[in-house]
Formats: sequence, structure tokens, C-alpha cells
Amino acid sequence: MLKALLAAGMMMAVSSTGNAATHLPFIGEKGFNWVGGYGTGETIAINANGYTVIKFHGTSETEVFYKGRYKQFIPMDGGNYYYKVIGKNSIAMLDKNKKQMYGCSGEKSAPCIEKLWD
Repeated sequence: MLKALLAAGMMMAVSSTGNAATHLPFIGEKGFNWVGGYGTGETIAINANGYTVIKFHGTSETEVFYKGRYKQFIPMDGGNYYYKVIGKNSIAMLDKNKKQMYGCSGEKSAPCIEKLWD
């Protein structure tokens, strides 16, 4: 009986791990740029295990903005705003209440949504 319970538990653990990976929007690294200028690009890299890194690539340095497990709402700047990957090819910037932000590209009425590129 104990062996059966342990085996079932192991199967559930493997299944849970497998399910977590299927909820990732993509595996690999993609770039984006909110303002479209030189030295203002960012990348998001998601590993198969869900470990995620978001970096800002300036003209003279690269800074890590986030590293940790992939989340539907990725906290930026201590939760003052969030990034949310939409599908496999877009990313949105949300405010601290997780509502869509506008005006990132200079147009006040344009939503902060950017295409992700390989």
C-alpha cells in the first residue's frame, strides 16, 4: 500500500512539473523595444524549467531587470509595474494594478504592447 502511494505521488510530481513547462509562452530568448531607440532594447529569456531573465541592453551596459520563475505577471521595479507575455510573440506593460499602460512609444493613446522578435 505504501509503495502504491509513493508511486502515485511520484507520478503526480512528474506530471505537475511537466504541466508547468507546457504553460510557458515560449522557450528561448526574444527581444523587444518599448521606445524604438538605439540602446533601449530588452530581452526576455525563458528556459524549459521556467527560469526567466529580463535584461535591458543600453549603449554602455546591460542590466538585469528580472530573474526568477516565469509568472503570468512578471513584476518589474519591485512591483511598480509588470510585464505580461501575450501569446508567443508580444509583450505588454501593465501598471501596478496590472492594468494596461499607454504611451510607451510616445503616442499617449497607444497601448504599451510590443512585438517580440527572435
